[in-house]
Amino acid sequence: MPDFESLYNESQANAFTSAKKRFYDNKVDNLNEENYDGKTVIQAVVHGHRDYHTSIVFDEQGGLYDYSCDCYGFSMQSGPCKHILATALTYEEKNPSSGASASVKKRSSDGCIAGLISVYAKKRQGKILKDDTPVSLIPVIELLSDDSVALRFSVAKTRAYKLKNLAQFASDCVSAQYRRYGAQLAFDHIMDNFSEKSSQLVSFLIKTVAERQANGGEFKGDRIRLFPSDLDDFISIADGLIEVEEGRVSEGMRYIVKEPDALKVSIFVNKESEGYRISSDVKEFKLLYGKRYYYLMTSGQIYRVTDQFVETSYPLIKQLNAHESVFVSERDMTAFYNNVLMQTTKLAVVSDTDLSSYLLPPLVASLYLDINSSMVIDARLECSYNGEKVDIDDEPSGSEMRDYEAEKALRACLSEFFPFYPHLTLDAESDIFKLLSEGLRRIGRFCSIYMSTEMQRIKVRKPPSVKVGVKLSGDLIELDVSDDDYTYEELLKIIDKAGKSKYVRIGDAFVDLDDPSLRALGKIMDLNSSLTLPSYYAPRICEELKEHYDVTEIESKIDADDGVDAPDSLGDIMRPYQKAGLRWMSALLKRGYGGILADDMGLGKSLQVISLIVALKLKSIIVCPTTLVLNWENEFKKFAPFLRTLCVIGSMEDREKLLTDAKNYDVVITSYELIRRDIHRYDMGFDLAVIDEAQFIKNPDTKNARTVKEIKCKYRFALTGTPIENSLSELWSIFDFIMPGYLFSYRKFKEKFELPIAEGSKVAEDELLKLVMPFILRRLKTEVLSELPPKVETDVVVPLEGQQEELYKAHVALIRKSIMIENADRITVLSMLTRLRRICCDPHLIDPSYEGNSAKLEACMQIVRQAIDGKHKVLIFSQFTSMLDIIRNSLMENGITNYLLRGDTSKSERMKFVNRFNKDDTQVFLISLKAGGTGLNLIGADVVIHYDPWWNESVMNQATDRAYRIGQDKKVQVYSLIVNGTLEQKIVELQKKKARLSGLIENENPLSDVLKLLD
Repeated sequence: MPDFESLYNESQANAFTSAKKRFYDNKVDNLNEENYDGKTVIQAVVHGHRDYHTSIVFDEQGGLYDYSCDCYGFSMQSGPCKHILATALTYEEKNPSSGASASVKKRSSDGCIAGLISVYAKKRQGKILKDDTPVSLIPVIELLSDDSVALRFSVAKTRAYKLKNLAQFASDCVSAQYRRYGAQLAFDHIMDNFSEKSSQLVSFLIKTVAERQANGGEFKGDRIRLFPSDLDDFISIADGLIEVEEGRVSEGMRYIVKEPDALKVSIFVNKESEGYRISSDVKEFKLLYGKRYYYLMTSGQIYRVTDQFVETSYPLIKQLNAHESVFVSERDMTAFYNNVLMQTTKLAVVSDTDLSSYLLPPLVASLYLDINSSMVIDARLECSYNGEKVDIDDEPSGSEMRDYEAEKALRACLSEFFPFYPHLTLDAESDIFKLLSEGLRRIGRFCSIYMSTEMQRIKVRKPPSVKVGVKLSGDLIELDVSDDDYTYEELLKIIDKAGKSKYVRIGDAFVDLDDPSLRALGKIMDLNSSLTLPSYYAPRICEELKEHYDVTEIESKIDADDGVDAPDSLGDIMRPYQKAGLRWMSALLKRGYGGILADDMGLGKSLQVISLIVALKLKSIIVCPTTLVLNWENEFKKFAPFLRTLCVIGSMEDREKLLTDAKNYDVVITSYELIRRDIHRYDMGFDLAVIDEAQFIKNPDTKNARTVKEIKCKYRFALTGTPIENSLSELWSIFDFIMPGYLFSYRKFKEKFELPIAEGSKVAEDELLKLVMPFILRRLKTEVLSELPPKVETDVVVPLEGQQEELYKAHVALIRKSIMIENADRITVLSMLTRLRRICCDPHLIDPSYEGNSAKLEACMQIVRQAIDGKHKVLIFSQFTSMLDIIRNSLMENGITNYLLRGDTSKSERMKFVNRFNKDDTQVFLISLKAGGTGLNLIGADVVIHYDPWWNESVMNQATDRAYRIGQDKKVQVYSLIVNGTLEQKIVELQKKKARLSGLIENENPLSDVLKLLD
């Protein structure tokens, strides 16, 4: 039980007094108790001037281990602060059995009573004039000789006392110190004793003093110089009247005005002989510099002013303040009026003297355009004032009266449409189109435009209003397009460019392609380089065209409810979602499409495929990993025993013999490995080809992928729990199997989708999803199996200590050296990373003579023992088979029965182990992650341990689903063992980044990125 006596013994009396006040005022909230690694952690939020977060830690024996608070006082004093003590008192009240000793309670009472006795004794002596009037902190602004600003302060109730030591005052406020200032003022320096505005100033002063002490050592004195950011913070708090001093001499009171537009300046322009007298109503002012704002101090106010005011108006009023007024001659008045007064009118009010005669003459500009036979535009610009020509690209002399703002605007506009301005020549089609479609209108705002006869012939035509007809012809969809103003060939050219370019040249005209209906047609044409497309593009055609054209004929084909019902022999077995999967697959098949059934592991994808084969009487071939061939045979025997099923396995001679008779079977089952060797013998043809664990063809260049695409069949489906593991090329490869050409060539797919998505393009990602989602069906267990028990996932973080930690750090240093100094190649570095992962698992994996501990093995055995004590059965997955051997030895030493499944375990042995484990009393099943991560049904277990994390979380999820699947009726507890502060934690972080389609591991990361895994 927590030992609070030690905490109270470390406290100061004044802190305890303040803590009691917060305790009785119920200022402690969000009290929480948790246990970490045997330690008890008590946390809370204590309300005050702000919320303070406290933490008290006790060790396994209840002894005081540590405590902390984010208040300033905790960092300035020894022992617990008032917030920590208030947390302790509140915890004891809410937990009366916490075991607070009598001495603690005695100390608590003593501290309270001692404080009361002290206060009342001082009252009796007349040392405190106690009333309910709050204390005020009164600031004074001091203007320093270097134009900076400082603050001094006084405290007051009935009378004011100057603060001679601001650092001491800040410390008193932090520690709630009681202090006397004179016969009429003494008080405890707690925030509750200050007025609301003063408490904000106290916090500002505490913060500012702390910053000075942190940056420059001890802070002394009765004033504090403000940095620009400090001045901003102070003005944001201060309001009303404030005293200003200069050289310790009072300059009177100023009223703080924070509204940026509150300052009104009048500039008076009075006619005199041969000129004008300029004056202002703003006198004797000073500009103060903040970080975010400027402040103009006048004789009665301090105004917060904008950057624009300081830039445009301040230089003028500064001169007027220095000279009372200035005289401007008639000769200079035009320049003064346009360059100075016309700028200040944006913020200041100028008197109504008529000065319109001094306005600049208008800029007159003309642009002459011509085009030659090579489609090169030459332009000429002429500018003048009052008929006198000027070159707006020459440097201004200063003596000319010109409208430089108008010239600047004209130059900027011309530069936008003539890339090599001041050279007014265009030879690129895209630049000419931009000038004609947009530039002439924009430039025309600044000057007159004159075009030669040849130039006037070049037009920009509006987008055509295309009429679209739809024709269904067998497995093809034909789109017929027409327009009154364009030929069919011209329309095809226009549609082909739509979405790729802003225009297309038709004869001497540019056709504007900024039209959503054209872009939609362009996307459709881009699918197949024509407007005649395979019918499997029907969903995409409807998606793109339905907003612009009538596609009801295509929609009726898509929406036709022609999926089949479950066959009678399976109707009572199949779940509703499985029947929906059958209808989905059969509807695709009837339209000539393929698909990907990507249901979560354990949802019965094989049953849905079998029901499809039975319902439509399809001669089929199933290709799967070697380890699943017998599984598939058992599934057919279980759900469709009347189908003639042939497993093509065994020696080459056996397979040759089997295949000669394959045409007499309803279903042929073989593996990826064997069909690679036998594909030349599969000439019988099938209605349906199904590949299971489709990630086996994720690399389109492998023989697996090339071989299954050679199977002669009408329809194709792929099964996978993870349609994409590491890169988008995997998705392309699977689609290239189910519907060859649907996602274009891989080169085009990479250019159009893979590279843009890798660079973060949401547009490309959405475009790809529109293409693939009609042909992918994915349901999660949580969505369709309400009866499935919960799955609880826990990361068990194991500390790295002793010899194991030293060994790990030594290898980290070796890798850093290899990368940074020796320029090791990628293969070498990845091999080193594997050694790090082995060290995390158990150092014996790299050094059989290692004599230290293995933290993860100890944690694993602890979980196993607890599970067995609770009558649970356990699956343990590791990617290192040698690690499984070590775990097995430890299990045997502890008398724990187990099975072991590795890559070299025969298929028959696999099935025997699985069946036995689900029925007998064997307590643990050790499984190689890659050898047994798929295709096994191990619902006899309800505890899963992932001994080491893998880069790809989906592989681990597949392994978990050996136990968490249909038929499981117990809650499944999943433990992932992770060694703290190591590469394993980085692996887990990488797993989290792969939740989205585009969040994939880059297989070609530079070695510099590997260093991040070692941080």
